[in-house]
Amino acid sequence: MGPRPHRRQSEPHRRGHARGAHQPLRGHRSAARRLRRAAAVTAALGRQPGGLVRSLTWDQGREMARWADVEAALGIEVFFCEPRSPWQRPTNEHTNALLRRWLPKGTSLDIAQLRLSVIEDNLNHMPRRLHHWASAHDIYTRLRRNHR
Repeated sequence: MGPRPHRRQSEPHRRGHARGAHQPLRGHRSAARRLRRAAAVTAALGRQPGGLVRSLTWDQGREMARWADVEAALGIEVFFCEPRSPWQRPTNEHTNALLRRWLPKGTSLDIAQLRLSVIEDNLNHMPRRLHHWASAHDIYTRLRRNHR
């Protein structure tokens, strides 16, 4: 197993790879898209019961250019994986492999919401060995009930 994900550098005492942490925003549309993404992530995670979301680990990419906004709004830490280090994000890699059952690599993601909802439902209700054969939906429901 490789090193753990790291924090982006925003203060001199923090270690880690800072690629993209202070990239200038290219154009108004890009800046607006990044702001909307940060707001969507904040809204989705903000709806969770207190204490259930403690940190967020993200892949390297421009989509989280406003990671500091998410940290400030939610009071959590955002970590970033090293490039080409899939062992730092095993849940993401496993979920991608499961998604390939319904959406083979190269499939256009311009698909109907109904089809996406069916895929989501299948993934969320699939028994997982990690959860002693309970589904992610069962585990999430139990966690929400215990964190109210």
